[in-house]
Amino acid sequence: MKNKSLFIALFSCLLAPLSAQTSDLPFKGGEWLRFKVKYGVFNASIATMSVKEEMYGGEKVYHATGKGATTGLARVFFKVDDTYESYFGIADGKPRLFIRNIYEGGYTKYLKMYFNHTDNKVKIHNMENGKDTEISFQPGLHDVISAFYALRHHPDIENMKVGGQITLDMIFDDDEVYKFKLKLLGREKVKTHFGTVNTLKFCPLVQDGRVFKEEESITMWITDDKNKVPVKLRAALRVGSLVAELDGFNNLKNETDLFFLRIFVPSNNIISKINNYTMKNLFLAVSVFLASLAYGQDSSVKKLMKLAEKGDVKAQSELAEAYLKGKGVKRSFQ
Repeated sequence: MKNKSLFIALFSCLLAPLSAQTSDLPFKGGEWLRFKVKYGVFNASIATMSVKEEMYGGEKVYHATGKGATTGLARVFFKVDDTYESYFGIADGKPRLFIRNIYEGGYTKYLKMYFNHTDNKVKIHNMENGKDTEISFQPGLHDVISAFYALRHHPDIENMKVGGQITLDMIFDDDEVYKFKLKLLGREKVKTHFGTVNTLKFCPLVQDGRVFKEEESITMWITDDKNKVPVKLRAALRVGSLVAELDGFNNLKNETDLFFLRIFVPSNNIISKINNYTMKNLFLAVSVFLASLAYGQDSSVKKLMKLAEKGDVKAQSELAEAYLKGKGVKRSFQ
């Protein structure tokens, strides 16, 4: 029970009641986040979160997907390929369907959860053995993915004081509903891959029986802006520590202080391309160059790059604006 609660706390924070209008949401369809997880000096895994608008059951909903996989040497010793999906309402944030399909070192689980918010019941279908389970719940239940977006938009998060808490019910497995809380520890400036940013610092509280216990070994930082994006998570383990950091992002809804810049030595080939651009000023040329490095293998950006190379000023401006405003930063290894 304790290990499962700890895992839920970690997953919810990394991937951290929705009732306001869509225009007030801190995210939009098309948002993409990538996290690199390290154990000590070793890269252990990669996790991504993405959300898009999609039709489900005759209504337009958000379809959010969280994926996690071990990399490098960690994958040799313990292969992990996890996929979590949630279909939740755009207006009310309530989950309609949750899918958990995981492979963790030989252990597998494939569940589909169908939520009935009229009867307050969730039907859980095990795709591996065909078994069905039904669990009753109180209004306000979230799956682990919809909870991530709900926590970012919680009505109390903007005006929370140190020591304040956010509470919600969450379902993750086919056995029970968990009580989950986040406690605000304070506000801090944190160094990230994208510069130093203002953040809100939280720690999770997980329920052990009827008592909430503070997991002081887990700390999470999210941007203290309108996007509320997680930028860092640290978990102290019995041996060493686990650190997850935001490593790439794309299509944030609001303006951001996150800025991606790589130190580089430009090749003669790229310099010649820059010289071929019909730019209005050097600043625009450099920004497009940086965008080309960041976007790398993105097919849509490649098309813009070809137009930009031919002197299309509109394409040049789109590349520069997307990069500089942080709404199109995407690593080439996505």
